Amino acid sequence: MNHLRSPGQQRRRRGLPVRRPVATSAAAAAFETAPFAAYLAATLLAVTIILALATGPAHAAIGIGTSPAATVDTVRPVLNLDALPEHLLVAGGQNVTFHWTSSDDHPGTTAADFTAQVRDGATPLAAIDYLATADDTTWDYQVPDISSGYLNVLVTCRDAFGNTTTAQSAEFSVVLSTSDVPVAGLPDRPVLEGNQPNPCNPGTTVRFSLPEAQTAVLELYAANGARVRRLVDGGFEAGQHEVFWDGRDDHGRAVASGTYLLRLTAGNVQQARKLALVR
Repeated sequence: MNHLRSPGQQRRRRGLPVRRPVATSAAAAAFETAPFAAYLAATLLAVTIILALATGPAHAAIGIGTSPAATVDTVRPVLNLDALPEHLLVAGGQNVTFHWTSSDDHPGTTAADFTAQVRDGATPLAAIDYLATADDTTWDYQVPDISSGYLNVLVTCRDAFGNTTTAQSAEFSVVLSTSDVPVAGLPDRPVLEGNQPNPCNPGTTVRFSLPEAQTAVLELYAANGARVRRLVDGGFEAGQHEVFWDGRDDHGRAVASGTYLLRLTAGNVQQARKLALVR
């Protein structure tokens, strides 16, 4: 009687090696499914990115977002300083009123952003900050009782971005309170106000004021009494006048360092002031 035999039994009867089935390992199974998993992950990522782009930058979780634009201001503040009266002549102890306005879209916030100085040339004599009244400021300044000189006011305005504007007044003259010069306007007699700068090297500007139209002579003398230079000799209108001296004598020769004497003669009035030349 014939019996059905499996292929393995038949091979054993014939003396042949038996073929055994090879089991599929977990690693092999994972290897076979890896391409599909990678494809699926790439597809999901692509769909996520497309959805994010379609819905706008609000989906910051995938690295897309916006920031507000930075504010940049390069415009300087607007600063308007009222002009002083022309040829202003002030006696020591009296007041001078300065007035100015300022504006800016991004104004400064500290006292250092809003300053004003009264200066003798470039040397500060008095200073204030006007932070509390930046829009519209009035400063009543009391002039010190000093010898004749020339003062000015310098106002500075700086905004929150560091943009700065300055305004400077014209110079005004200051004389001693005993010189009989009114607070503003013309003196009641000729006044030799002196020279600026003093000492000079070598040029300097000499100023004098006249109460009315008249003839004036302005001369420079050496310490030994010899005349060095006749600066002016002629008719002048009432008011303040300026004459520049270049450090030379009547013959155009440069004079030596030393102390000289300025002398103004107008009508029956003579006034003199010292002038120092330092080369």
